[in-house]
Amino acid sequence: MLREVLFISIIAAPLYGVTGVANHAVAPTLVFESGGEGPRVFTSRSPGFQVLITGEGLTVHVPHRQSRRLQFVGTSGAATLHPKEPTGGTSSYFLGDDVRRRGVPHFRKVLASAVWPGIDVVYYGKSQTLEYDFVVHPGADTSLIRMQWDAGEQPRLTGTGDITVGPILMKRPEVYQEMADGRHIIRAWYVVQGQEVRVRVADYDQRAALIIDPEIVAAATLGGAENDRVNKMILDAAGNILLTGRTESPNFPVSPGAVGTVYHADTDTLSKGDIFVMKLDPSGQTVLFSTFLGGTRSDEGIGLAINSRGNIIVVGRSTSNDFPVTAGVAQTKYGGGTANDVVVAALTSDGATLLFSTYIGGTGGDTAAGMAIGPDDGIHVLMNTNNPAYPTTPGAFRQTTGATAMVVKLAPDASRVVFASSLGLGGYFLGLASAPVGGGSAIAVDKFGHSFVCGVTVSGGVQATPGAYQTQFGGATDGFVLRLNELGNEVVYSTLLGGAGDDQCVDILVDDATNAYITGRTASGNSFGAGPVHGTPDSNSRLGYVARLPVFGNQLDSVVYVANANPLALCRGSDERIIITGFTTSDNFPTTPNAPDRNHTGDAIVSQFHQDGKQLLFSTYFGRKGITSGTTIAIGAFGTVYVAGNTDAADFPVTSGAISGSPLGKADIFLTQWRFDFQ
Repeated sequence: MLREVLFISIIAAPLYGVTGVANHAVAPTLVFESGGEGPRVFTSRSPGFQVLITGEGLTVHVPHRQSRRLQFVGTSGAATLHPKEPTGGTSSYFLGDDVRRRGVPHFRKVLASAVWPGIDVVYYGKSQTLEYDFVVHPGADTSLIRMQWDAGEQPRLTGTGDITVGPILMKRPEVYQEMADGRHIIRAWYVVQGQEVRVRVADYDQRAALIIDPEIVAAATLGGAENDRVNKMILDAAGNILLTGRTESPNFPVSPGAVGTVYHADTDTLSKGDIFVMKLDPSGQTVLFSTFLGGTRSDEGIGLAINSRGNIIVVGRSTSNDFPVTAGVAQTKYGGGTANDVVVAALTSDGATLLFSTYIGGTGGDTAAGMAIGPDDGIHVLMNTNNPAYPTTPGAFRQTTGATAMVVKLAPDASRVVFASSLGLGGYFLGLASAPVGGGSAIAVDKFGHSFVCGVTVSGGVQATPGAYQTQFGGATDGFVLRLNELGNEVVYSTLLGGAGDDQCVDILVDDATNAYITGRTASGNSFGAGPVHGTPDSNSRLGYVARLPVFGNQLDSVVYVANANPLALCRGSDERIIITGFTTSDNFPTTPNAPDRNHTGDAIVSQFHQDGKQLLFSTYFGRKGITSGTTIAIGAFGTVYVAGNTDAADFPVTSGAISGSPLGKADIFLTQWRFDFQ
């Protein structure tokens, strides 16, 4: 008779961003126990939430957050709870002489029978995710299944078939049946009636089980009352999330005992803002520490890295002549006059101690574009400068200064400059938001200590090396990739990347075989590298691209183009799949059938490509329209991808249990978590 039962499966815990990832190990599966009220209530606990189950629904408690209740509407009133599959484990609660709470047994599942006539609910855990199935017995009516999150909150059906209920985002369910001849996809959809959410299913074979599997994506906003933005995100060895950027909010959330708990910048001037560094647990729900770092003028964090000792290295820019520098470092005095200097600082992993801090810069303007840590813990800083006299080191690849990009390597403790070499770009890229004139955009370092730099150049700037993939300048601006050896005195290769239009390379990473992966934008069509174009370009012919540059820089392969995309960052999965984030302003950005937003609800984008660059595996809009963009991306264990960025949208969709479930200021930071199946 089992073949005549209908199963409707709902994933619940991802609403709260719970991942259960710690030290890249497999987390224990949720277990259930009696909640202390006999068979009427069962409970399940994880590090991020607690669930109370009754016959009428469930309540999720998140520490320091508002509880959320999912109520089953129109129930029979006759539901009873039955624990299933004992694990052999127990819990004991020592509450005076109450022996009833000693040796409470654990179970893998809880069955709520007869929630509606002929319909049961089965609760179970999958890692640290709570799931529950509706089991519809023969003769029962599926239209009886009605759900309501927290009375008073109005569900909203989006153009993509998703449901938003206050801060909760429930993705459109994926429905299928496993039959003898394979998987059959069944059409299903949500219906909103008043404050209730219902599931409707098209005709299906009632002799086989039916699985309805909606997925919920975790998202949160961060910040204070003013403008805040994030520029870089990384993960540590335990999967914790680290962010840096700029905050203009004196009430930006900082933690007691951190290096900087007081906002330093002058709030009465336009030149304001502090660097922030924030560390969260892998779920994105708990702030492990958060700190200000800056002086009385304008400061901004640009790059982050972790050295072999687990210390956090941050690079940024500053116009503060009182930035907190330490003794014994390469440069203790501010050199920029009224312009920027680069700043480099190191924090302990708990954010409680400033290990060192130094300026890098001269009398002109100097700004950081990125930073990477070498195999010897040397700190490789990519900076753009219009400084006519910043000193390069003897023997450097190029010693011409002025308007150029430079690679500066500091000793692991920032006590000295190991080398400083100009790249001779003949232009200047002033910060993240300015129009490209010429400069470095990103840097990566390989296992040999070679620096890989990408960016944009004007004619007469970067000089290509003989035998490189592209040696002739193509148009108004070209992208470039340059590989500098470990001593900073020789270029291994340098290649241009561009056609007749405006082209630029914005981010780079390097694999263990020293292949470089790049992303950027082009207005030259697909003229500088053969590859498929996904989507139809708008009239401006702007394409985003991803490509691989092999070891010697003499060819370009795995090239793929995405119409109307403006990529800003990329990451690479364990099977070499590439994922990008950025933004678009086009209604014609290409999306895939599995996208949660295919209708340009938001301006931020995420796209995933097969390792050969030919297949677009996943592509979606997300967020809301306005100034919303994914700026940084990182990949953790089990295919978990984190995207952070910036938004001014008052209705940016966030999930319940997030650090913040509402807009906080004029412009906020968002953090989203995506789960991909990497094989």
